[in-house]
This record gives sequence, C-alpha cells and structure tokens, in this order.
Amino acid sequence: FCLSLAAQRGIRWPPRGGLPAEVWLEAAGPALRFPRAKYAALGSGEVERLLVEGGRRRAAGDVAEAERLFGEAERLAPESHLPPLLLGATLADPGLAADVLARAEARRPTSCRAAYERGLRELARGDQTAAAAAFERARAVAPAFGAPQERLGQLAESAGRSGEAARLYEDAALQNPSFALPIARLAVAARRRGETARAVALLERALAADPELPLTHFLVGRAYLELGRLHQARAHLERAAAAGVSPLPSGFSDLGEPADALEALARAENRG
Repeated sequence: FCLSLAAQRGIRWPPRGGLPAEVWLEAAGPALRFPRAKYAALGSGEVERLLVEGGRRRAAGDVAEAERLFGEAERLAPESHLPPLLLGATLADPGLAADVLARAEARRPTSCRAAYERGLRELARGDQTAAAAAFERARAVAPAFGAPQERLGQLAESAGRSGEAARLYEDAALQNPSFALPIARLAVAARRRGETARAVALLERALAADPELPLTHFLVGRAYLELGRLHQARAHLERAAAAGVSPLPSGFSDLGEPADALEALARAENRG
C-alpha cells in the first residue's frame, strides 16, 4: 500500500530486496523523515501546495490570488474534486460558482460538501428548484450533516409549508444534535404559536450542547423575558449582547436586536 502511494507521488523507493528499515528510511531523504521515528512521510506535491496556499490567501482576503491558485491546482489535477470545490466556494459570482461546483460534484458524487455548497450558490442566483435538488443530494449522501435539511426547511417555510418545514428542522436536529440552528428555528416557530415554554425547553437543550452560541442565548433570553423570568432573561441577553449576534440569520430579523431586548428588559424591571 505504501509503495503504491509512493509511486503515485513520484517517490522512487529502492526495490525490496530484503533491505532493513534503516536503509529504506535513509532512501526517503532527510526532508521526509521524522526525528527518532521509524517511519517517513510521503510528503505533498504541487497540487497540495497550491490548495494550501490558496486557502491561506483566501483567509487573508486576497481572493483573486486564491482563485488563481485553485484554478492552477485544477489544471494540474483535472480529475480531483478538491480544486473546483475550493474555487467554487471562493468565487463571488453565484452563477459561475454553481457551475464550478457542479464540476466538483460530478467528480465526487459522494461529496456532501460539494452538493451543499452548490445548493447555496443556486439559491443565491435565485434558482430554488436547483438549490432544493442540490440540498436533497447532500442530505442523501450525509444525513448526519444536518445543514441541507435546515436549508430545505427554510425553503419549505418560505413557501408556506410550515408542517414540512418543522419536520425538516426536527430531522436536522435529530441527525445532528450539536447543530443549533434548526433547533433555534423550531423554537422561534413555537414562540410564534404562543408556545413560549416549549421554545425555552428547545433552546435550553441547544445550550446544553453548545453553551457559547450567542444566537441561542439571545433567543432564550427573549423567551424568558416574555415569560416574566427577568433574572434569567438578563443573564442570557447580556451574554448575547457581549458576544454579538448581528447580522441575524434569515427568519430571525423580526425578533429585533439584543440591545432592544435589553431595553425592554429594563422597562420590565422598572415596572416590577
């Protein structure tokens, strides 16, 4: 197995011939050897270097150079799905990005990330049908991912299919309990139905999985405020305000901002 990988990367190992391990390690060269270890790394090639450097440039804000590096990596590895996946996730134009991500998905149909990212770009360019199809493919490949179900729930909710949206959010939360966003959407829907206590129960469960998420603190603080549990409301709203939750995800904008909620809390405390 190791010999086959070495051959793929162009590393010329000597024939077996009963050579001791020390000879093999010496043949690997000092750059590939780990100090005081009985193994050697295969190293990385030009494609890997381009992908890593592209990621660094993108993180530094040099998007144009990142796109160039990812494009060069795809030219050198036309069968790999990674270069178009990273390039598609970098391009600003959603139509162009969707087309590039389609190449990544065609090369690796089992990549849930390629399908999901393509769905986001299809959504950004206004093709909800293509977006839903991409999210469904991502969901089928990796049900535990959770994010595709949440996006499908948003599409159903925006189309007025609230029951279907709730089922999709529940499925996302069930498949990935650490993913707080679908639980937050279920809680907001419960609050709008007047089921504030249920909203609190859902959000407290989300906080148990991720106690640092500002959005969850904001939502549960608002719910406690509605229930008149002012001390608990303040604890959560102050954490949300300190961490910052703006801009809020789509579907939460009608809830206001943490600062507004804190002002409402102060008025309620003064009345009390």
